[in-house]
Amino acid sequence: MSKVKVILISISFLIISCKNSQVFNENDKNETKNIYDIINAYIKDNKVKEIYFMSYKNDDYDFDKVKPLINHMNENDYLIGKKKIDSMASLGKLNTDYKDSIARIYIKPQIEDFLGYRDLEDMKSKPNISIKWDKNKIKNAKLIKIKDDSTLKISVPILNREQDISLFYVESSKGLDLKFYKRNDSIWKYYCSALIYTED
Repeated sequence: MSKVKVILISISFLIISCKNSQVFNENDKNETKNIYDIINAYIKDNKVKEIYFMSYKNDDYDFDKVKPLINHMNENDYLIGKKKIDSMASLGKLNTDYKDSIARIYIKPQIEDFLGYRDLEDMKSKPNISIKWDKNKIKNAKLIKIKDDSTLKISVPILNREQDISLFYVESSKGLDLKFYKRNDSIWKYYCSALIYTED
């Protein structure tokens, strides 16, 4: 092989590598923006004043390990499950209030109702990392370094393939919750949640 061909091939690989690197960086920036948008949406929804300056991380509660332990989502988040009974012919003649009561008691939304198999497998494979929150990107909440049972800690949100559904943990004095947020257009909104454990 001539030196010219070697040089041309090397240049080609360099161009391809640069393009791939650029795409990766752009995707990373998009994901970073989504992560902070989600955290800020949670802060706003819950009127949070302070959070721990590092993200929550506990290897005992990686999503891969927690997923099998979740039997249902919180009872208050029954709207997803309600869609099931709305489509049941046997309940077609029942009034709305009665169907709502059945949904609250018996039909609980499952994670599989809004996340497909590929999304679940992909999200379970993502590590639960610990990062230092960027104070310039956290809005309306103070970052504190006091770490005790009363300090609110939030994990780095994990996004699905389409980056329109996310999950993250929130640990507080009340226990540990798994929160799901969904993006409508460019706005992240609370979707549902699951209780992992409560403090006595």
